[in-house]
Amino acid sequence: MEVVVDKQNLVLGNVTDFKKTLSAAKFVEVRRRAKLLTFVLEKDNHEIYLTAHLKMTGRFLLRNKGDPRDSYQHVWFVVGNKELRFCDLRQFGYLQLVSKPDLDEILEAYGPEPLDDLALEEFVRRLKRNMPIKPLLLDQKVFSGIGNIYANEALFKAKILPQRKAISLTNTEAAKLFTAVGEVLALGLKFKGTTTRDESFRDIYDKPGQNSQNLLVYEKNGGLCPNNCGEKIKKIMLGGRGTYFCSHCQV
Repeated sequence: MEVVVDKQNLVLGNVTDFKKTLSAAKFVEVRRRAKLLTFVLEKDNHEIYLTAHLKMTGRFLLRNKGDPRDSYQHVWFVVGNKELRFCDLRQFGYLQLVSKPDLDEILEAYGPEPLDDLALEEFVRRLKRNMPIKPLLLDQKVFSGIGNIYANEALFKAKILPQRKAISLTNTEAAKLFTAVGEVLALGLKFKGTTTRDESFRDIYDKPGQNSQNLLVYEKNGGLCPNNCGEKIKKIMLGGRGTYFCSHCQV
């Protein structure tokens, strides 16, 4: 395998060592935790762990060797007649080689994922914090894998204002939110992700996700509430993220 690094700031650690270690390595498996990907590779009968964090706009594209260069293509891996390209518009993402103990430590810092290993009781327990509910949902140390789009949608479905203190939720409201989070994430997976106006999300084959057709409030500011209550969807900034809600239906 040949490794090409065009933007050295996207590789954490020594770039020369990075390229040397990965040369002649073989991809074995890909794992995911939230937006952190772990590529398990094999070289000289030893496993190598390459982590990649997508952050806001990072993505991997699988191309044929020699295909025209992609926009914001910064690091790529040439394997046979294929190229795995890491592209990132904002360049917040990164690639890093880590040891098994370091990988375990990194993964332990993430909270449970709602669709995998989170029970209702644990979800409710983690909500007992004196901070707005939406930024709490986005805190990957508390819950893994809930992105901004899905937090907005889940809070609308559960009829909870995003700026409400998490600790103020009743057990009934928390249970509704737990169900809503699972529903919006499952819907996003079914429709292969959400590609919105900025087109930042594409799958590995450069195909956009189709879940935007299911969005109820995200990027709908100024539009009428889908519950037909007569109120318009509002947008505020909360925790630095665009936040959409209906002030009539959500309390």
